[in-house]
Amino acid sequence: MNQDRSLKVLILAGGMGKRLWPLSRKRWPKYMLRLGMEKSLIQQAYERINADKKDRYIVSSREAGFLIEKEISSADVYFVKENLISEPASRNTAPAIMLGINNFKDDDIVVVLPADHIIEGDFEETIYRAKEIALEGYIVTIGIKPRTPATGYGYIRKSEENILEGWKVESFREKPNLETAKKYVESGEYFWNAGIFVFKVSVMREEMKKYAPKIYESFEEIREGSSLDEVYRNMKGISIDYAVMEKTKKAAVVAFDGKWDDLGSWESVFNILTSKNGSYKSKNSLLIDSKNTMLYSEGGKLLAGVGLEDIILVDTDDAILVLKKGQGQKVQEVVEELEDSPLITYHSWDSRPWGGYRVLESSPGYKVKILEVSPGKRLSLQSHKKRDEVWTVMSGKCRATLGEETRDLRAGDTVKIPAGLIHRAENTGQTVLKILELASGDEIDEEDIVRYEDDYKRC
Repeated sequence: MNQDRSLKVLILAGGMGKRLWPLSRKRWPKYMLRLGMEKSLIQQAYERINADKKDRYIVSSREAGFLIEKEISSADVYFVKENLISEPASRNTAPAIMLGINNFKDDDIVVVLPADHIIEGDFEETIYRAKEIALEGYIVTIGIKPRTPATGYGYIRKSEENILEGWKVESFREKPNLETAKKYVESGEYFWNAGIFVFKVSVMREEMKKYAPKIYESFEEIREGSSLDEVYRNMKGISIDYAVMEKTKKAAVVAFDGKWDDLGSWESVFNILTSKNGSYKSKNSLLIDSKNTMLYSEGGKLLAGVGLEDIILVDTDDAILVLKKGQGQKVQEVVEELEDSPLITYHSWDSRPWGGYRVLESSPGYKVKILEVSPGKRLSLQSHKKRDEVWTVMSGKCRATLGEETRDLRAGDTVKIPAGLIHRAENTGQTVLKILELASGDEIDEEDIVRYEDDYKRC
């Protein structure tokens, strides 16, 4: 085997993870979850391959960039922040991969990893076996040896033609019904499609040019100096499977026989967390005379279950989900029903680049929050059209901009901010600044904000 272990690692951090609501939200995506583990899913993905720190890249939405920066930096102070690549808009995996490899040389070998999977076993060695095949000019996908006839995954069928320690791909198959999945598993010729790829940059570009020419041409425009925002937003979203993998003659597969799960449903989380007696409960929960049941809580309430069977209950500060095992795919329908609700956008605590805020109470006509501003940080210079606000400093030091006036505030000081007044809060102290905010008005919406200046490029 080639002794060169160098790789570019490209992590794709996109999507909300609708089927893990109410834990996952638009502003707290699935890859930020810990699910009872020591590290979040994206921290695990970042550490999955022992590549040089300068060779690890993450593609994410602009809105989530600050979350990822905080999360990775908290685990690795040497995280190269310049390697966090922001998508101007969500356009699925084919454009995201092309955006990522725009930072690499043609001869670089890249491994593409989803940000939200659980993987245990000899995964890194599997990737280096795939690298050897990628050096031969193939786009290699990692095939998971199926443990069960799962219907929630696509499948890869290997051909009889071996390539080093893998095979050429004969075909990709869509998610099958149960009977078909059983036949796939019994045949021994199929793998689960994990959405993990290893390839040489020049090969991916060539295949993209051949099978997805509009995407290829768009990135050529970007490389020649056209506006990334304008060109990227005009692209159509398409997955790498549809754009290239199902068409190319250069697809190969390498088998991984370890533990893998894409955590695509609450049943998947159940299987990860359950103990030998077939149930799981959070620390602040009780289960009596129950089996095959999970009580998962990140709220402060005590959860108690009696006589339960095949039940999954998930509790957060502002929502509770109860489902019967086997119905996890339908959680997405709940999210669709709540399309206009803030309950799919953020938790009662919402992390922001400057710190965050917690909603204490929200009713028609008013909302009460506690703002927490980190030392040295400040909110955008902003105004609101439809609401008045009152700020009371609870602790810390605050420099408040109120129109043309600037005031230094301490604990106990209060200021009124009528609708339309340009304002800002800045933490000038060494500790977290806490402000009690009371908003009032006929319509209170977090989208009711006009930014004039922003340290985080949101205007």
